[in-house]
Amino acid sequence: KWGKNSNKSIVIAKTQESFDINYGEYYALIIGNNDYDYLPKLKTAVNDAEVLSKILKDKFKFKEVVLLKNATRKEILMELYNFKKKLSFKDNFLIYYAGHGEIDRQLNQGYWQPVNAEPDVPIEWIDNATIASIVSSIKSKHVLVIADSCYSGLLTRGSSGYNNEVFENRKIYLQRMSNKKSRLIFTSGGKEPVVDGGGGNHSVFAKSLIDILNEIEIENTISDISKKITSFVVTNSDQTPEYSPLPKSGHDGGEFIFVPRI
Repeated sequence: KWGKNSNKSIVIAKTQESFDINYGEYYALIIGNNDYDYLPKLKTAVNDAEVLSKILKDKFKFKEVVLLKNATRKEILMELYNFKKKLSFKDNFLIYYAGHGEIDRQLNQGYWQPVNAEPDVPIEWIDNATIASIVSSIKSKHVLVIADSCYSGLLTRGSSGYNNEVFENRKIYLQRMSNKKSRLIFTSGGKEPVVDGGGGNHSVFAKSLIDILNEIEIENTISDISKKITSFVVTNSDQTPEYSPLPKSGHDGGEFIFVPRI
């Protein structure tokens, strides 16, 4: 009547359903090493580990998260064997390592270097064969190793771990991936050095991991997460993350699934 009008906007958001699937209990060992006795000190590894630990505790369904800061070889191995004793066949276990890494080019062997590691003397180093052996012997259905260190890609042996199967029914896919055993490794680089920084107070790899985990609202597989991280890291650095089953560890095609708290 008076020549006036008004508009009202309604935003319709499409949501994804969270499914009632029993994924089992979740456990994590998070390791961040900055303060080395004999090697150059790092800047971001401890902060990366602290922030990741908090996210897993607060946002995701992790029953226990053990955080090791500036850990020795003995401390790391002790915690791994402690988890080996307590984990059951239904559990999920995440191992995260941020710190120095090294390579023996003659043996083509990679190593994690704890804070008491000496240069050129591998007595206190943890070799890939030891990591793979412990992971293989752990009872839990799913084990995921995430390594943010130089030369960590030697653990992957370069084989792709991405699952290319297509399921229209997402619940069936998640249930199937949860039921199959998995032993997976996701590294910040291949046979190359990686940067300690590039993501503010985090490494470029850890920043992407943390950002993506913070955005997750429903179940997500490590395959989906690793693709997003790899895209970010490749775009913003000279390193290329690698993801694959851990060789000779009993992988049976399953997935590690991150499940947010409701």
